[in-house]
Amino acid sequence: MDVKHSLAEVVFSVAKECYGVNEDKTAPRDPAAWERFVAWEKLPPFAVARQLGFAPDALATPDGLELEPWVKCEVRPLLDEPLRDPWICRAPTGEYLLCGTEAVVATNGSPDFRNQLRIRLWRSSDCVQWQSLGTVWDIGDPETSRWPQRVANAWTRWSRFDGQGVARGIRMPRLHYLKGTYWLTFSLCEQGSAILRSLTGKSEGPYEHAGLVAGRRPEDLYNESDAPPRKKTTRLTTRSGTPALFEDVDGRVYAVWDEGWIAPMDEDLAALAGPPQLLRVEAESPIGDYPLTCGQRGASLYRIHGKYVLVAEDVNPRLGGNPCHDTFCAVADALMGPYSRRRLLVPHGGIACLFADEEGRWNAACAGHPEDRFARCPNRATIVPLFWDRTLERPYRRLWCVTEAGPVSTLKPVLDASNGQPIEIRDPQVLLASDGNYYVAGTHRKDANGIAGVRLWRSPDLQRWEPVLSPQGDPFLWRVTHSQWAAKLAHHKHLDAPECRQWGAQPFEHNGTFYIPFMTWPLSQTGILRSVSGGPEGPYEETGFVFKDGAPHLFRDEDGQVWIYFCFGPTRLAPLNADLSGFAGELRDVTYLNDHQQGFEGSWILKFAGKYVLFQSDWWGEDKDQQQAASSQGGCSYGFDRYGTYDWMYSVSDHIRGPYGPPRLAVPHGGTCSVFQDKTGQFQASVFCSDSTAPFFCSLGFVPLDIREMNGDIIINVKGNSR
Repeated sequence: MDVKHSLAEVVFSVAKECYGVNEDKTAPRDPAAWERFVAWEKLPPFAVARQLGFAPDALATPDGLELEPWVKCEVRPLLDEPLRDPWICRAPTGEYLLCGTEAVVATNGSPDFRNQLRIRLWRSSDCVQWQSLGTVWDIGDPETSRWPQRVANAWTRWSRFDGQGVARGIRMPRLHYLKGTYWLTFSLCEQGSAILRSLTGKSEGPYEHAGLVAGRRPEDLYNESDAPPRKKTTRLTTRSGTPALFEDVDGRVYAVWDEGWIAPMDEDLAALAGPPQLLRVEAESPIGDYPLTCGQRGASLYRIHGKYVLVAEDVNPRLGGNPCHDTFCAVADALMGPYSRRRLLVPHGGIACLFADEEGRWNAACAGHPEDRFARCPNRATIVPLFWDRTLERPYRRLWCVTEAGPVSTLKPVLDASNGQPIEIRDPQVLLASDGNYYVAGTHRKDANGIAGVRLWRSPDLQRWEPVLSPQGDPFLWRVTHSQWAAKLAHHKHLDAPECRQWGAQPFEHNGTFYIPFMTWPLSQTGILRSVSGGPEGPYEETGFVFKDGAPHLFRDEDGQVWIYFCFGPTRLAPLNADLSGFAGELRDVTYLNDHQQGFEGSWILKFAGKYVLFQSDWWGEDKDQQQAASSQGGCSYGFDRYGTYDWMYSVSDHIRGPYGPPRLAVPHGGTCSVFQDKTGQFQASVFCSDSTAPFFCSLGFVPLDIREMNGDIIINVKGNSR
């Protein structure tokens, strides 16, 4: 394989081969290629990347942005048994060694990660097949009660409170190969940590506390007549999680733990040789107070491409407020910093370990946290391929590797039949019209002359889409320069081609005629178009409705009354007159229970079981304020500077004007959507995805929804979302 090709190019070509279909779209053109891809789906992404044989330094642009949107590879568990906080160490022989927080079986049959007394190791030559090396350390072994371990190990024999209750168990063991031998660090209920050294230089040990080994001969270790050890305790730290060891370029070894505390180790690696210091990161908040650390748990440190890379876990309330246990990283030119702003490394990765393979390709070993309902592999070790972004100078996950659970994470966009490419659109609004076709409009690119306008696409089945052309064969059915008010603003700077944009067009059918409400940005000028012919092709004229506000949408209630509502900030709505040319009542904000506004744009109203359901889009996550600021300025957050999610929320009311109840997640990554029933009666949400962890970017997709009435409330979930 030509190593000059990037992984994105290789996966692109292979995926086109694998996903090629016959004209009837029922079978792949190349069954052999399909079988090969099916075989890949059974392997972890790490193994797939190895088979593709990509060159680690061939990437000049962020990987994955050029990929076909449907190219996905889901993470797979390495072992079929519970394991948290996985740690992989590369042996000098080239083998991979794995350890982690194990579980015992609780009295109710569930895995108990709080009372495991042993450390086991696994070995693999390819990170696919793993062989158990058995137990290498057991704090319940009677041998640890013999002299001289008895006094030094006393702290390991007591149960401790770990935040959930009283427990006694090993947490987060980490294996390192330094100074010609193996070292194991572990913590006990996060009430102290220890460091072990292999006496034989082999990964399977036997191991002994480094403080006891220092300055003594291994053959005299168990001589009870020997003098007491020079240290009265085997603790490395007293109130922390497990430290990770890091060897700098000068050979000095450091311990790194929790939020990013660092301290030098002595020459024997038996104890800390100096006071801990905190590795701080550049703050993101406008006043510079948060976050000041890369994360809150499980910090580790690496040197990659001449940079110091700090990695840690933190809980990020994205995906509608779900506690996502994400892996973050920050980089620096010097060991003690200053470190950059932290960036999302592995979504749902939790406490992660970075390691390189024999060709220098970096990967992250991680496991999903059970409290994170969107983690794909909870309590199971897995591997996520990484790459070094040479533009941003930091590691990043490969975008084709899926670490999120749920149907939305592997969603595929629909294609435009006229060019075979995904329909590029934002804010997609869908209508099932009386002619039996589906129509979609929204926010999209300008025409070849840089003029914004309205386009429609049509489909009989939500899969095969084609553009709707005007009677003159123009894909733009209307342009902003055709508006009645544009002439009055012809010299306005915002009507210059690079500035004026059309947002949020919605196809709407009323009394046998097509209407399209729209907004121009940044003028915030709204209007309603009406088809002169009545059909979707137009030509279109304005109804005379002109109002300065956010993107408008239309809703027809069961009594036939058409309402218009505006989508930025609190939803504002009013009834319209019969020809949709003006207001027929007062324009007012909807109200929320406890004045709790659920979103700031992308409103949509649905009536179900006599209840009104108000949807709104909103940014969720630690960087929500920065996300909203970027969005309000027309910026795009899909990339590397933001790690929140642009989700679609919903709330319920008995009245169209409210009050609406507390917000709940409807569609993760949905953005500004619309909800409709397809020809089978199934509710569908149209999505376009606009955040850095979404399955694709600004393309049309559809998500089936499960909407039901329960005890006077409306419950909405993505269909098939089991967790």
